[in-house]
Amino acid sequence: MFQPLDLSRAPLVTNGKGKGPTQVITELHNGLVDVIGGATSWFSERLDGIVRTEAEFFLGEPGFIPNDNVPFEALLRTPSVRKLLAGLGQKVPAGIDHGTIPHANFLRFELGYDRFFFIRSLNPANSFTWVTAYVGQWNMTETFTGQDFRFNGQTKPTATGTRVGANTAGLTLANISQLHTVATDFVDLYPYESFVQTHLQTDYMHGRLTPSITAIMGLNGTFVVPVGLSYRFSDSLLFDLRYTYLGGAFMFPSGFFRDRSQLAARVTVQLN
Repeated sequence: MFQPLDLSRAPLVTNGKGKGPTQVITELHNGLVDVIGGATSWFSERLDGIVRTEAEFFLGEPGFIPNDNVPFEALLRTPSVRKLLAGLGQKVPAGIDHGTIPHANFLRFELGYDRFFFIRSLNPANSFTWVTAYVGQWNMTETFTGQDFRFNGQTKPTATGTRVGANTAGLTLANISQLHTVATDFVDLYPYESFVQTHLQTDYMHGRLTPSITAIMGLNGTFVVPVGLSYRFSDSLLFDLRYTYLGGAFMFPSGFFRDRSQLAARVTVQLN
């Protein structure tokens, strides 16, 4: 999804006398993707609720393979950088000097179950609404071709941040031609990924006050738990208070934001 375009020149971590390529400038391509699929839902008397199903094929969706999208070794082949390195006695062969975008076919699906029920001890006047679903995706291209797709350019965590994505440790102007992408620095995207999401809410005060809680749990160890409280003072004035707790593994679908729990308050005024 990312295609390197150019390099900046900034001091490398050497003796401070030399300058060289240290920053990748990228462009995000987000084109159209063909999708084929279908969905259906029905009421099940046996389950006493609504069953929802959906499946879609995403054909040729842009993906991320580190050595294709961000090939640091290819960036050394730009004419200006090759000339610089030649002056330092390092020969870099000519060739493609930018990244390419791999594509993959995904099968994504959802199996959901929704129902209304009463818990009179908690809410004697209104029912509870429960919406839940199991969501999954299968990277068919990786399964059948063996290509190693990674999670959207997300690098793995370290004690002080995240990994670089290249073998920058120990590089100087004397050996900068050895620069290359390290694919294992990036978080893996498994051929099959899935998560469970569930939402529960009810109404009090004749529909004016609505508490709710949602849980999104990735089966690889990620989780998100938003808790909300909405109050409708009038049809034109609404108050919302929400807290979202994120945590778990540093992986699909929400692991990158695991240290970014949020507290939000909003006032909505409708002028019409």
